[in-house]
Amino acid sequence: MEDSSKLENPCSYKQLDEWATYGSEVVAVADGIVVDVSDGMKDNPVGRISLSVKEILGNYVVIDHGGVYSLYAHLKNGSVSVRPGERVKAGTVIGLAGNSGMSSFPHLHFQLMDREDFYDAVSLPVLMQYTVEGKNCKKYPSKNEIICGLDPQIHPIP
Repeated sequence: MEDSSKLENPCSYKQLDEWATYGSEVVAVADGIVVDVSDGMKDNPVGRISLSVKEILGNYVVIDHGGVYSLYAHLKNGSVSVRPGERVKAGTVIGLAGNSGMSSFPHLHFQLMDREDFYDAVSLPVLMQYTVEGKNCKKYPSKNEIICGLDPQIHPIP
């Protein structure tokens, strides 16, 4: 009889280390202060989620960028390298991509929020930054355009 406490999701990559994202460095998107972290939750086998998981985010980091908060979730077990109160610069490695929490395959859940508590926060739009021919660029998904030469800081979109 199959274990009904697990969800099965067949995929071609069966082992965590077969996924290019698994173990990839996760970096802070902007300068800020780490306000919350969680680490120590085991990574799930590929394609399986424990329905009894207590923290859907798995291992995570939350950074305050002056009233805008960034969340990095499903990090690899034991990889969180920052602590609450620590100041980080954009590009600082804060952990490794994993498969913890409510995740069936290795990936990074990233979002901007209006407050530090994921369960009480409103998600904010994200402006993606690209580098094109050595210039900082941002993509505006709603306008389907890329603009280069902008300052790479986090600003809520009006």
